[in-house]
Amino acid sequence: MKHLKKSLSLQTCFTDWLLYSLRTKVPKPKKYFVTSYLKKYLTNVEDLQLYRLLQFLSFVRSYANSGRKEVLNQQIYITVQFYLVDFMQMVDAKKNTYQRKQFLEFFDNLMGLPPYQEQFSDKEFRKLLFFPVVNAIQTTERGPWIIQVAVAQTLMHDFYPFHFPPSFFSCSSNINLQVKLSIIRSFAQEDSLQKTYLLQSFLNQYAKRSNSIQAQVKREVLQEFHNLLKYQIIQPKFEFSVDGNHFTQKYNIQLEDIRSYKIIHFHEIIHY
Repeated sequence: MKHLKKSLSLQTCFTDWLLYSLRTKVPKPKKYFVTSYLKKYLTNVEDLQLYRLLQFLSFVRSYANSGRKEVLNQQIYITVQFYLVDFMQMVDAKKNTYQRKQFLEFFDNLMGLPPYQEQFSDKEFRKLLFFPVVNAIQTTERGPWIIQVAVAQTLMHDFYPFHFPPSFFSCSSNINLQVKLSIIRSFAQEDSLQKTYLLQSFLNQYAKRSNSIQAQVKREVLQEFHNLLKYQIIQPKFEFSVDGNHFTQKYNIQLEDIRSYKIIHFHEIIHY
């Protein structure tokens, strides 16, 4: 197996099918943030709701073995129960009335997500809701909120294609949210190990903001890439470009690179 790993090249277009298989079959660490290609099924979902959904999926995986399995029209659902405060603590949310209301609204909107559809042929397809039943219960006036959710088993498995450091569980501001989502999307846009981060395209949305805000955005982009390096999610290998044609290769990323270049190529690590 060691010899196979050394000799196998995953850098060609001919191994994209193998990369897809490796990504989905290798279990992801339990306390890491996971994501999939869900965006293509949730094209109309707002950024914050999408991020909350990914937070919830990453959180609820730990309940897969303790939940109650039920079969609905040949589809398996796992009903899980947890305290709302436990979820809020996992994502480092402030435990105040406003935040509690925001998280309760998130669960209230779960059933409104578009259904998942699989097309088998012109005459056969299947649709299912990710979360067909959601209950929020407060047994006493000041008691803790209890959440009960029926989750499609397909969302409860360990084999999500991508995972990110625990720091991705929380966002400190809307800017930090946008930075994290931009990086998450860059992973899912290409099948190859090499990913393209359109840095200038992302920064353009802040072009009319103050210099201090623009500087903050660049620092946060740098910090998230450093987190990816720290947790060995990506390789210490980058290609930077101003025009998309000529690339400068470096083995680290610094703030000056964020300030100077428009496109970043980086490389995913697949542990197998």
